Amino acid sequence: MLTKVEKLYTTKALREKLEKLYVKKSTPNKLYLLEKNFSFNIDPSKDLDDNLDIINKLVQDITICGETISEEYKAVILLNVIPDIYKEVKNVIKYGRDTLTLEIVIDSLRSKEMELKHEKRHGEVHMMIGRSQSKNQEGGGKNKGRSRSKSKNRGKGKKCYGCGKIGHFFKNCYTKKNKNKEKGRD
Repeated sequence: MLTKVEKLYTTKALREKLEKLYVKKSTPNKLYLLEKNFSFNIDPSKDLDDNLDIINKLVQDITICGETISEEYKAVILLNVIPDIYKEVKNVIKYGRDTLTLEIVIDSLRSKEMELKHEKRHGEVHMMIGRSQSKNQEGGGKNKGRSRSKSKNRGKGKKCYGCGKIGHFFKNCYTKKNKNKEKGRD
């Protein structure tokens, strides 16, 4: 590349030479860029600003090829790629305004994005509050609101008064439970 531009001394000459070499202003190239622009879909995993940067790059590529794009046309391009979560915003912009600019569309999308983020955070907080309330209700009785841990070694080293074995309490005695079952069968 340096060999192609080494004898150029002004930035204007350098720019013209690079445009001549690398910017294809042919009809097929313009059609390709327009098709790429209209088939673009916003990536929901990316931030709105990242998606807007990609759209601006696509529009800039078309402009470099010699096509002029008005602000209204840029707004229409952006409206065309809005995903379904912004459907309400799209309808308000399309049917609720007499003029359409790119700035109006971007501001509306940012407002909706902030609302969605707030709803998501609010929903997560609500779920966390709901979980803690259900845990408190499960406790019931005199320990309501307090949680007691149940350790596995609670009866360890204790002697059962029913069977005389070590490792459990009388209320959990298996021998007592088996005797009660046999009485029920008789």
